[in-house]
Amino acid sequence: MRSLRRYLVTVLIALFTLISFVAALQSYKQSAIRAEALFDQDLQVLASSLSQQYQAGSQQELGLALQVWQKGELVYRSALAP
Repeated sequence: MRSLRRYLVTVLIALFTLISFVAALQSYKQSAIRAEALFDQDLQVLASSLSQQYQAGSQQELGLALQVWQKGELVYRSALAP
């Protein structure tokens, strides 16, 4: 009787550990995907803002080292850019 109880407890602990690990791994993957999407969205907003400022012909210095490339050609370079 004791060996059967010990076996069942061991199996239950192993299953619980495995399920917890898989759940944690899945949660990590989903969090990474969401974070990447947020970072991509932030970059798109920044690029759109810089593009609008460039297209408006604003010569105001951005305080950034910035280069804008389009189809492999440099179309804008800030004064601080190398």
